[in-house]
Amino acid sequence: MDPLIREFKRQSSHIDQQLHDCRKAISKLSIEVNKLEEDRSLLPLWNKITTFFKHKKRLNSLNESLIEKRHQSRKLTRELEKLKRALLFDFITSSIKDSHLRTEIDELKQSYKVASRLEASAKNTLSLAKSALNEISEAESAVSSAQSYELIDMATNNKGLSLISTLSTSSANAEMSDAANAVKRFTDALAEHRDLSDNLRHSMVWEWTDLIFDLTVENTGFDFTSVLSYFALSSASSNLNAAARQIKKTLTVLGSQHSNYSAAKYSLEKRLWDHIKIASQTSLDLLLSAGVEVTESELSDSINHVSKKLAC
Repeated sequence: MDPLIREFKRQSSHIDQQLHDCRKAISKLSIEVNKLEEDRSLLPLWNKITTFFKHKKRLNSLNESLIEKRHQSRKLTRELEKLKRALLFDFITSSIKDSHLRTEIDELKQSYKVASRLEASAKNTLSLAKSALNEISEAESAVSSAQSYELIDMATNNKGLSLISTLSTSSANAEMSDAANAVKRFTDALAEHRDLSDNLRHSMVWEWTDLIFDLTVENTGFDFTSVLSYFALSSASSNLNAAARQIKKTLTVLGSQHSNYSAAKYSLEKRLWDHIKIASQTSLDLLLSAGVEVTESELSDSINHVSKKLAC
C-alpha cells in the first residue's frame, strides 16, 4: 500500500473514532435534555416554582456540554475533510506529473495565466476610460455654465454677475484639471495595456490562441492630453468633445477585448479542469482500490483546488 494512503488511513481512523465518540455523546446529551424538559412539564406548578433554579442550572450545564460536543464534532469533521483534501491534492498533482497530458496541461496553465492578466488589464483600462468620460462630462457642464456667465458679464456692468462669472470660470478650470488628470490616468493605462498585450501574445501557446483575438488596441495617433494642456473657455468645449470622441473609440475595443478575455479565461479554465480530471483517474482508481472512498463532490473540489493552484 502507498505510504501516503497508509498514513491517511491511520490518521483518519483515529479521527473517525473521536467523531464516533463525540456523536454518541451528543445523542446522549440530547436525550437527557429532552427527558429533563419532559419530566419538568409533568411537575405540579408549585414544584416547578421551587425547583426552577435547580432545573435551570442543570439545563444550562447540559446545553453547554451539548454546544461543546457539537463544536468538537464540527472541528473533527473539518480535520477529516482537510486530511482527505491533502491526500487527493498530493495524488492528483502526482498523477499530472506522470500523465501523458502533462505538456497540454502546462500549455493550458500558461495560456490561462495570460488570459487572466489580459482580462484584468482590459478591465482596469476600461474602468479608467469610463471614469475619464464622466470627468469630461462634468467638465463640459462646468465650461458651458462658465461660458454663459462670461457672455452675460460681457454684456452688463454688474459687479455681482462679474463675481459669479469669475467663480464659475474658476470652477470650470478645476473641472478641466480633473478631466485632464483622469484622461492622463486612462492614457497611461492604455499604453501599459497595449504593451502588455504585445508582450503576452508571444507567451500564448499557439494551439490556444483561437480563444483570444483582437489582442491589441489600435494606436489612433491622437494625443489625448494635448487638448487639455491649457485652459481657454473659447476652445474648451471643442477640446473636451474631441477627447471624449477618441476615448469612446477605444471604449468599444476595450469592451470587446474584456469580453473576449473573459470568455477565453473561462474556456481555458474548463479545458484545464477537464484535462486534470482525466489525468487524475489513475490516482482515483488507486485510492478506491485501497478502500479510500472519494465522492464526486470531493473529487470536483480537489480538482478545482489543483486547477487554481496551477493557474496562480
